[in-house]
Amino acid sequence: MKWNFFHLLTLIKVYNNLKFPVKAKQIVSNSKGGKSLVTTPDCTENLHTLVECEKDCKGGMNCPNKRIQTGLWKKVETKETQGSGNGLFAMEDVKKGDYIIEDVGRIVYKEQDNVNGMRISGMDLWIDPTSTGCPAKYMNHSCEPNCNLEQWAVDGLPRMCFFAIEDIKSGEELTFDYNWELKAVNNDMFVKSAMKCKCEKPKCRTYIERMKMQGMRQRGQGLRECKSL
Repeated sequence: MKWNFFHLLTLIKVYNNLKFPVKAKQIVSNSKGGKSLVTTPDCTENLHTLVECEKDCKGGMNCPNKRIQTGLWKKVETKETQGSGNGLFAMEDVKKGDYIIEDVGRIVYKEQDNVNGMRISGMDLWIDPTSTGCPAKYMNHSCEPNCNLEQWAVDGLPRMCFFAIEDIKSGEELTFDYNWELKAVNNDMFVKSAMKCKCEKPKCRTYIERMKMQGMRQRGQGLRECKSL
C-alpha cells in the first residue's frame, strides 16, 4: 500500500495524541488484566493472545505481528453517507482478518459526554478521539458489521483496533457493532430512550442499543452504556 503525503501527515498528527500519562500507566499495571498485556519471545503465542511482539522477538525484522506499532493502517477516507452523517470508507481492498485502523485519542479517566468515547476493557480508562484527527471516530454502527473492535497490547499498554471480519471491497463503508446497552425497567421505557438504527441491514435490530433490565429508577431516565469488550 502506498500512502500519499496527506495520509502520512494524518498518521503523524494522530499518533502525537497517543500518550499514556503516568497515572494511566499505573491504572493499567494495577488492573486485573495488566499481566496479560506482557509480550513473550514467541510470535505465535503473542498473536493468539492479542499482544504485539517486541523488537527482540523470534520473528525479527520479518515478524508480521508488529502492525499496530508500525502504523500499518489501510487506506481509508471519510465521506458523507445517506442518512448517517459522515462515515469511514475503505479506499483499497481489504481481506478478512486484516488490521484496518486504530482508535486513537486522549486518555481520560471518566466516560465522556459524547458518542466517540471508547472504554478500555477492565480499566477505568477511556479513549476520547473527539479532538483528534483520527478517522476511526467516523465509523458508523451496523447490526451486520464488516469490522470488529479488538483490544490489543503494545509495549505493555492497551490499544483499541479494528480488524476486518469479512472481505471488503474498495469503496465500501467500514462499520462495527457499537455494542451499547441501555438500562430500562421495561420495553416501553427502552423504546422511548433508545437510538434508532439506520444500518438498513436484513437483520437490523431496529435500535443501536440492546436493552439491559434495571430495577427501580427515576421516571423518564435512560442510561446508556458502552459495553466493554
